[in-house]
Amino acid sequence: MDRWDILIIAGAGYVAVMTLVRLMVARRNQLVDQVRQQVEQQRGQQTAKKPNGEDADRGAA
Repeated sequence: MDRWDILIIAGAGYVAVMTLVRLMVARRNQLVDQVRQQVEQQRGQQTAKKPNGEDADRGAA
């Protein structure tokens, strides 16, 4: 292999690695957004189940 072959292989390797990194970052961001949405939904469900105000803690007397 001469110098041009090595340069072409190195260039192709760089493009391949950068493309893979960008795809992985995009997928990571999708997963983080999905987990954040699930956490917000669970928090919303927990606040909906909590009794409102101080009157809910009072027993019948």
